Amino acid sequence: MKTYLVTGAAGFIGANYIKYILGKHSDLRVVVLDALTYAGNLGTIVSDIDNDRCIFVKGDVCDRSMAEELFAKYKFDYVVNFAAESHVDRSIENPQLFLTTNILGTQNLLDAARRAWVAGKDTQGYPLWRKGVRFHQVSTDEVYGSLGIDGYFTEDTPVCPHSPYSASKASADMVVMAYHDTYKMPVTISRCSNNYGPFHFPEKLIPLIIKNILEGKKLPVYGDGSNVRDWLYVEDHCKAIDLIVRQGTDGEVYNVGGHNEKTNLDIVKLTIATIRQLMTEKPEYRTVLKKKEKDAQGAISIDWINEGLITFVKDRLGHDLRYAIDPTKITRELGWYPETKFENGIVKTIEWYLNNQSWVEEVTSGDYQRYYIAEDGKFYHHIIDPKTNFPATHFHSVTIITENSAVADALSTTIFTLPYEEGSALISKYNQDHPDKPVSAVWLMDQAQANEIKNDHQLVVGNYIAVYTEDLKDSLVVKDPAK
Repeated sequence: MKTYLVTGAAGFIGANYIKYILGKHSDLRVVVLDALTYAGNLGTIVSDIDNDRCIFVKGDVCDRSMAEELFAKYKFDYVVNFAAESHVDRSIENPQLFLTTNILGTQNLLDAARRAWVAGKDTQGYPLWRKGVRFHQVSTDEVYGSLGIDGYFTEDTPVCPHSPYSASKASADMVVMAYHDTYKMPVTISRCSNNYGPFHFPEKLIPLIIKNILEGKKLPVYGDGSNVRDWLYVEDHCKAIDLIVRQGTDGEVYNVGGHNEKTNLDIVKLTIATIRQLMTEKPEYRTVLKKKEKDAQGAISIDWINEGLITFVKDRLGHDLRYAIDPTKITRELGWYPETKFENGIVKTIEWYLNNQSWVEEVTSGDYQRYYIAEDGKFYHHIIDPKTNFPATHFHSVTIITENSAVADALSTTIFTLPYEEGSALISKYNQDHPDKPVSAVWLMDQAQANEIKNDHQLVVGNYIAVYTEDLKDSLVVKDPAK
């Protein structure tokens, strides 16, 4: 039986991957290592965890001692490294987090594998590796940079990253290859195009568009929407990784593309049209719409689901024009090819979201830590149930309001762990040091907690008390969560 360490498997692609290999192979055991950061949701894989074939460990790939303990305990045959901070916008706001996880985390796993897998040395002093082991790095086509209107990325295309995210992934790839070249470590790398499908976190383009339509919101499109991406259905990607891990050649890179090039604007338009078509063919799907306008026959109307929902927003810094991958190598060597056309995959994806609204609600509420951009352009980052505006698990929450998501990440994570007085003092100190970009904060706590603090700026919110910074005294309004 083969034992896998799959890192970051509570995220989108990793979760689909473990579901795929557990279903396809009976001769394996999977240990999932995930820190459950903003895009990792244990609920996505909880049905797969049985502490027999699938074991979950909460931890950070940057934790060296934990990595060594796991290798010693489980004797891994394969490492499949999905662990990564992966949102480009977030990398622009907070590059340090991406560099730490994506580069140092990868190097830490490589070192743990090297210590566990080396069985001796050959006559030239090179390590002798335990038979049948492999370290597989899951990477991205973004490491190649941007294409013009023609051509495709091949495995021989030089890396030329343009964002902190893609730079961190390219760096990690180079570290992986350095371990192969220096130590003869058995490694492979896959670089995929944009994935879509079930369990996709709602900040990414396709699930965001689906979610916004269902909630009756505008559909943001960067720039003029002309940026081109190649789209790959996630199950096709999982099949490719499975083949590479089991049959790939050591020291090789494999491009995994979907042959589905489309502009971002085309993606949005096709998603709108597909949702309308599905709700026309199956009117019962309309019940998930938050906007329940009635048509002339008294049924829930979908007339408003049209391209008028599209709104063009300021383009991302350094937004690459086009990505397109040539997957000839993996097709030739391993017999893989993308089976899912985009027009079919988007139908399957939308139907999955329509039938799994409880999952969407779970990953955008409760204990789930997230951030989003409001209509006023400010970033909100919190741990709170937005459906009720109450704390998720009986402890108070903290919401930080600022124009900088990196500041929101840093302050909210820190202040959430501090007593009110210390957190309030930290915000005051920050605002003194940054008078041009002050932050605001709201604490939600129970009455007993509120009685113990000194702050006159309080509002009753159901059974809880909202305590807020003075600058918000004329801004907060209590709404009935049922409405």
